[in-house]
Amino acid sequence: MKNAIVNGTNKPLLKNHTLLVIDMETALSDRGRPSPPRPFRDLKPLRSLISTAAKLEIPTFFFFLKESHVVMPALVLAAGQKSRIIKKNGFSAFWDTDLKDTLLDAGASTLIISGFNSSQCVRLTARSARKEGFDIISAQEVLYTNTPDAPYAASLLHFFKHNIPVPDSCEEYYQLECARFFSSAHELETELRARAAKQSAFWPYGCK
Repeated sequence: MKNAIVNGTNKPLLKNHTLLVIDMETALSDRGRPSPPRPFRDLKPLRSLISTAAKLEIPTFFFFLKESHVVMPALVLAAGQKSRIIKKNGFSAFWDTDLKDTLLDAGASTLIISGFNSSQCVRLTARSARKEGFDIISAQEVLYTNTPDAPYAASLLHFFKHNIPVPDSCEEYYQLECARFFSSAHELETELRARAAKQSAFWPYGCK
C-alpha cells in the first residue's frame, strides 16, 4: 500500500515527537576546530537514528554543557535543517531552560532520548521529562556511558514511594522510565516509521 499523502507528498512524517541528543560533544582545539571525539563506542546507530528522524521531519535538539565544546559535526550534519543546538545549564536539559515550553509550543508529547552519559545527564533529562508529563522512548544502542557500573536510580525516593524495585542497570532503569525501550536503534527506527505511517493514514493531507 502506498504511503498516504502528507504535506503534498507521499512521504510519511511523524508529528508530536522530538529527538533529544544529550552531550555528544567534543572539545575545540586551540585553532578553534573540533578535536577528535572521546572514544565512544560505535556511533553508527545514533547517526542512523538521527538520519531517520530527519527523514520523518522529527526535530532534533542537540545539547552541550561545556562552553569549550561543540556537538559532533557529523551528528549535526545527519540531522538536517530541523535541528537546534542548545547550551545546557545543568545535568538535565530541562534545568533552568525553556525546553519544556519550547517542546509544548511545538506540540511535542513524546521525546526520543539519546546521548551521553546514560547514568548522569541522559538519565536526569529522562527523569525531568517524565515529571513534566512527556512520554519517553529510547534504545540501548543510542545510550552512551563511561560509567557502566553507576547506579541508575534518578531518585530513590521515587522508587520507594511507588513501591518500584530500584534498578541496578542501565537497561533496567530505562525500561522503567520509557514508554517503549528497545535493544537496537533499528528496532526504534522501525517503531518510528510505523508511527509515522499510522499518523499519515489518519491525517492523509497533513496537519499542523
